Amino acid sequence: MKTGKGWTKWTKEEISEVYRLINCGFHIDEIAESMGNRTASSVSNRVYTDKRLFDLYQSCRPKRSYRRGVRIKEAPMESIDIQSDNAENTTKTLTLSVCDISSTIAAMCSFSTMVIVLLAVFAG
Repeated sequence: MKTGKGWTKWTKEEISEVYRLINCGFHIDEIAESMGNRTASSVSNRVYTDKRLFDLYQSCRPKRSYRRGVRIKEAPMESIDIQSDNAENTTKTLTLSVCDISSTIAAMCSFSTMVIVLLAVFAG
């Protein structure tokens, strides 16, 4: 947590770090803990007064778990090359974060479970 006294201006690096952590689904108190020099109150004030951060925080609500401390602390990016079948045969690069990949896997598992339950209900 914050060790110094007084108010310090937010740097662009700190704001981009908050943006990245919100995008990965972190809670405000987890963001403050990972930053080290900001309190949860200062992070909360920054998020709720900056429209861009607030909109992102609201849109990432489904990513945030009710169980804190469960998610991955780092968000490395992976590049995936996708070949298109059109005449030019161009290559497009799709960049996915670990959060995106894990969310997709969780959704597929939920869908699979639903299909299994429906088959058991209608077949049995």
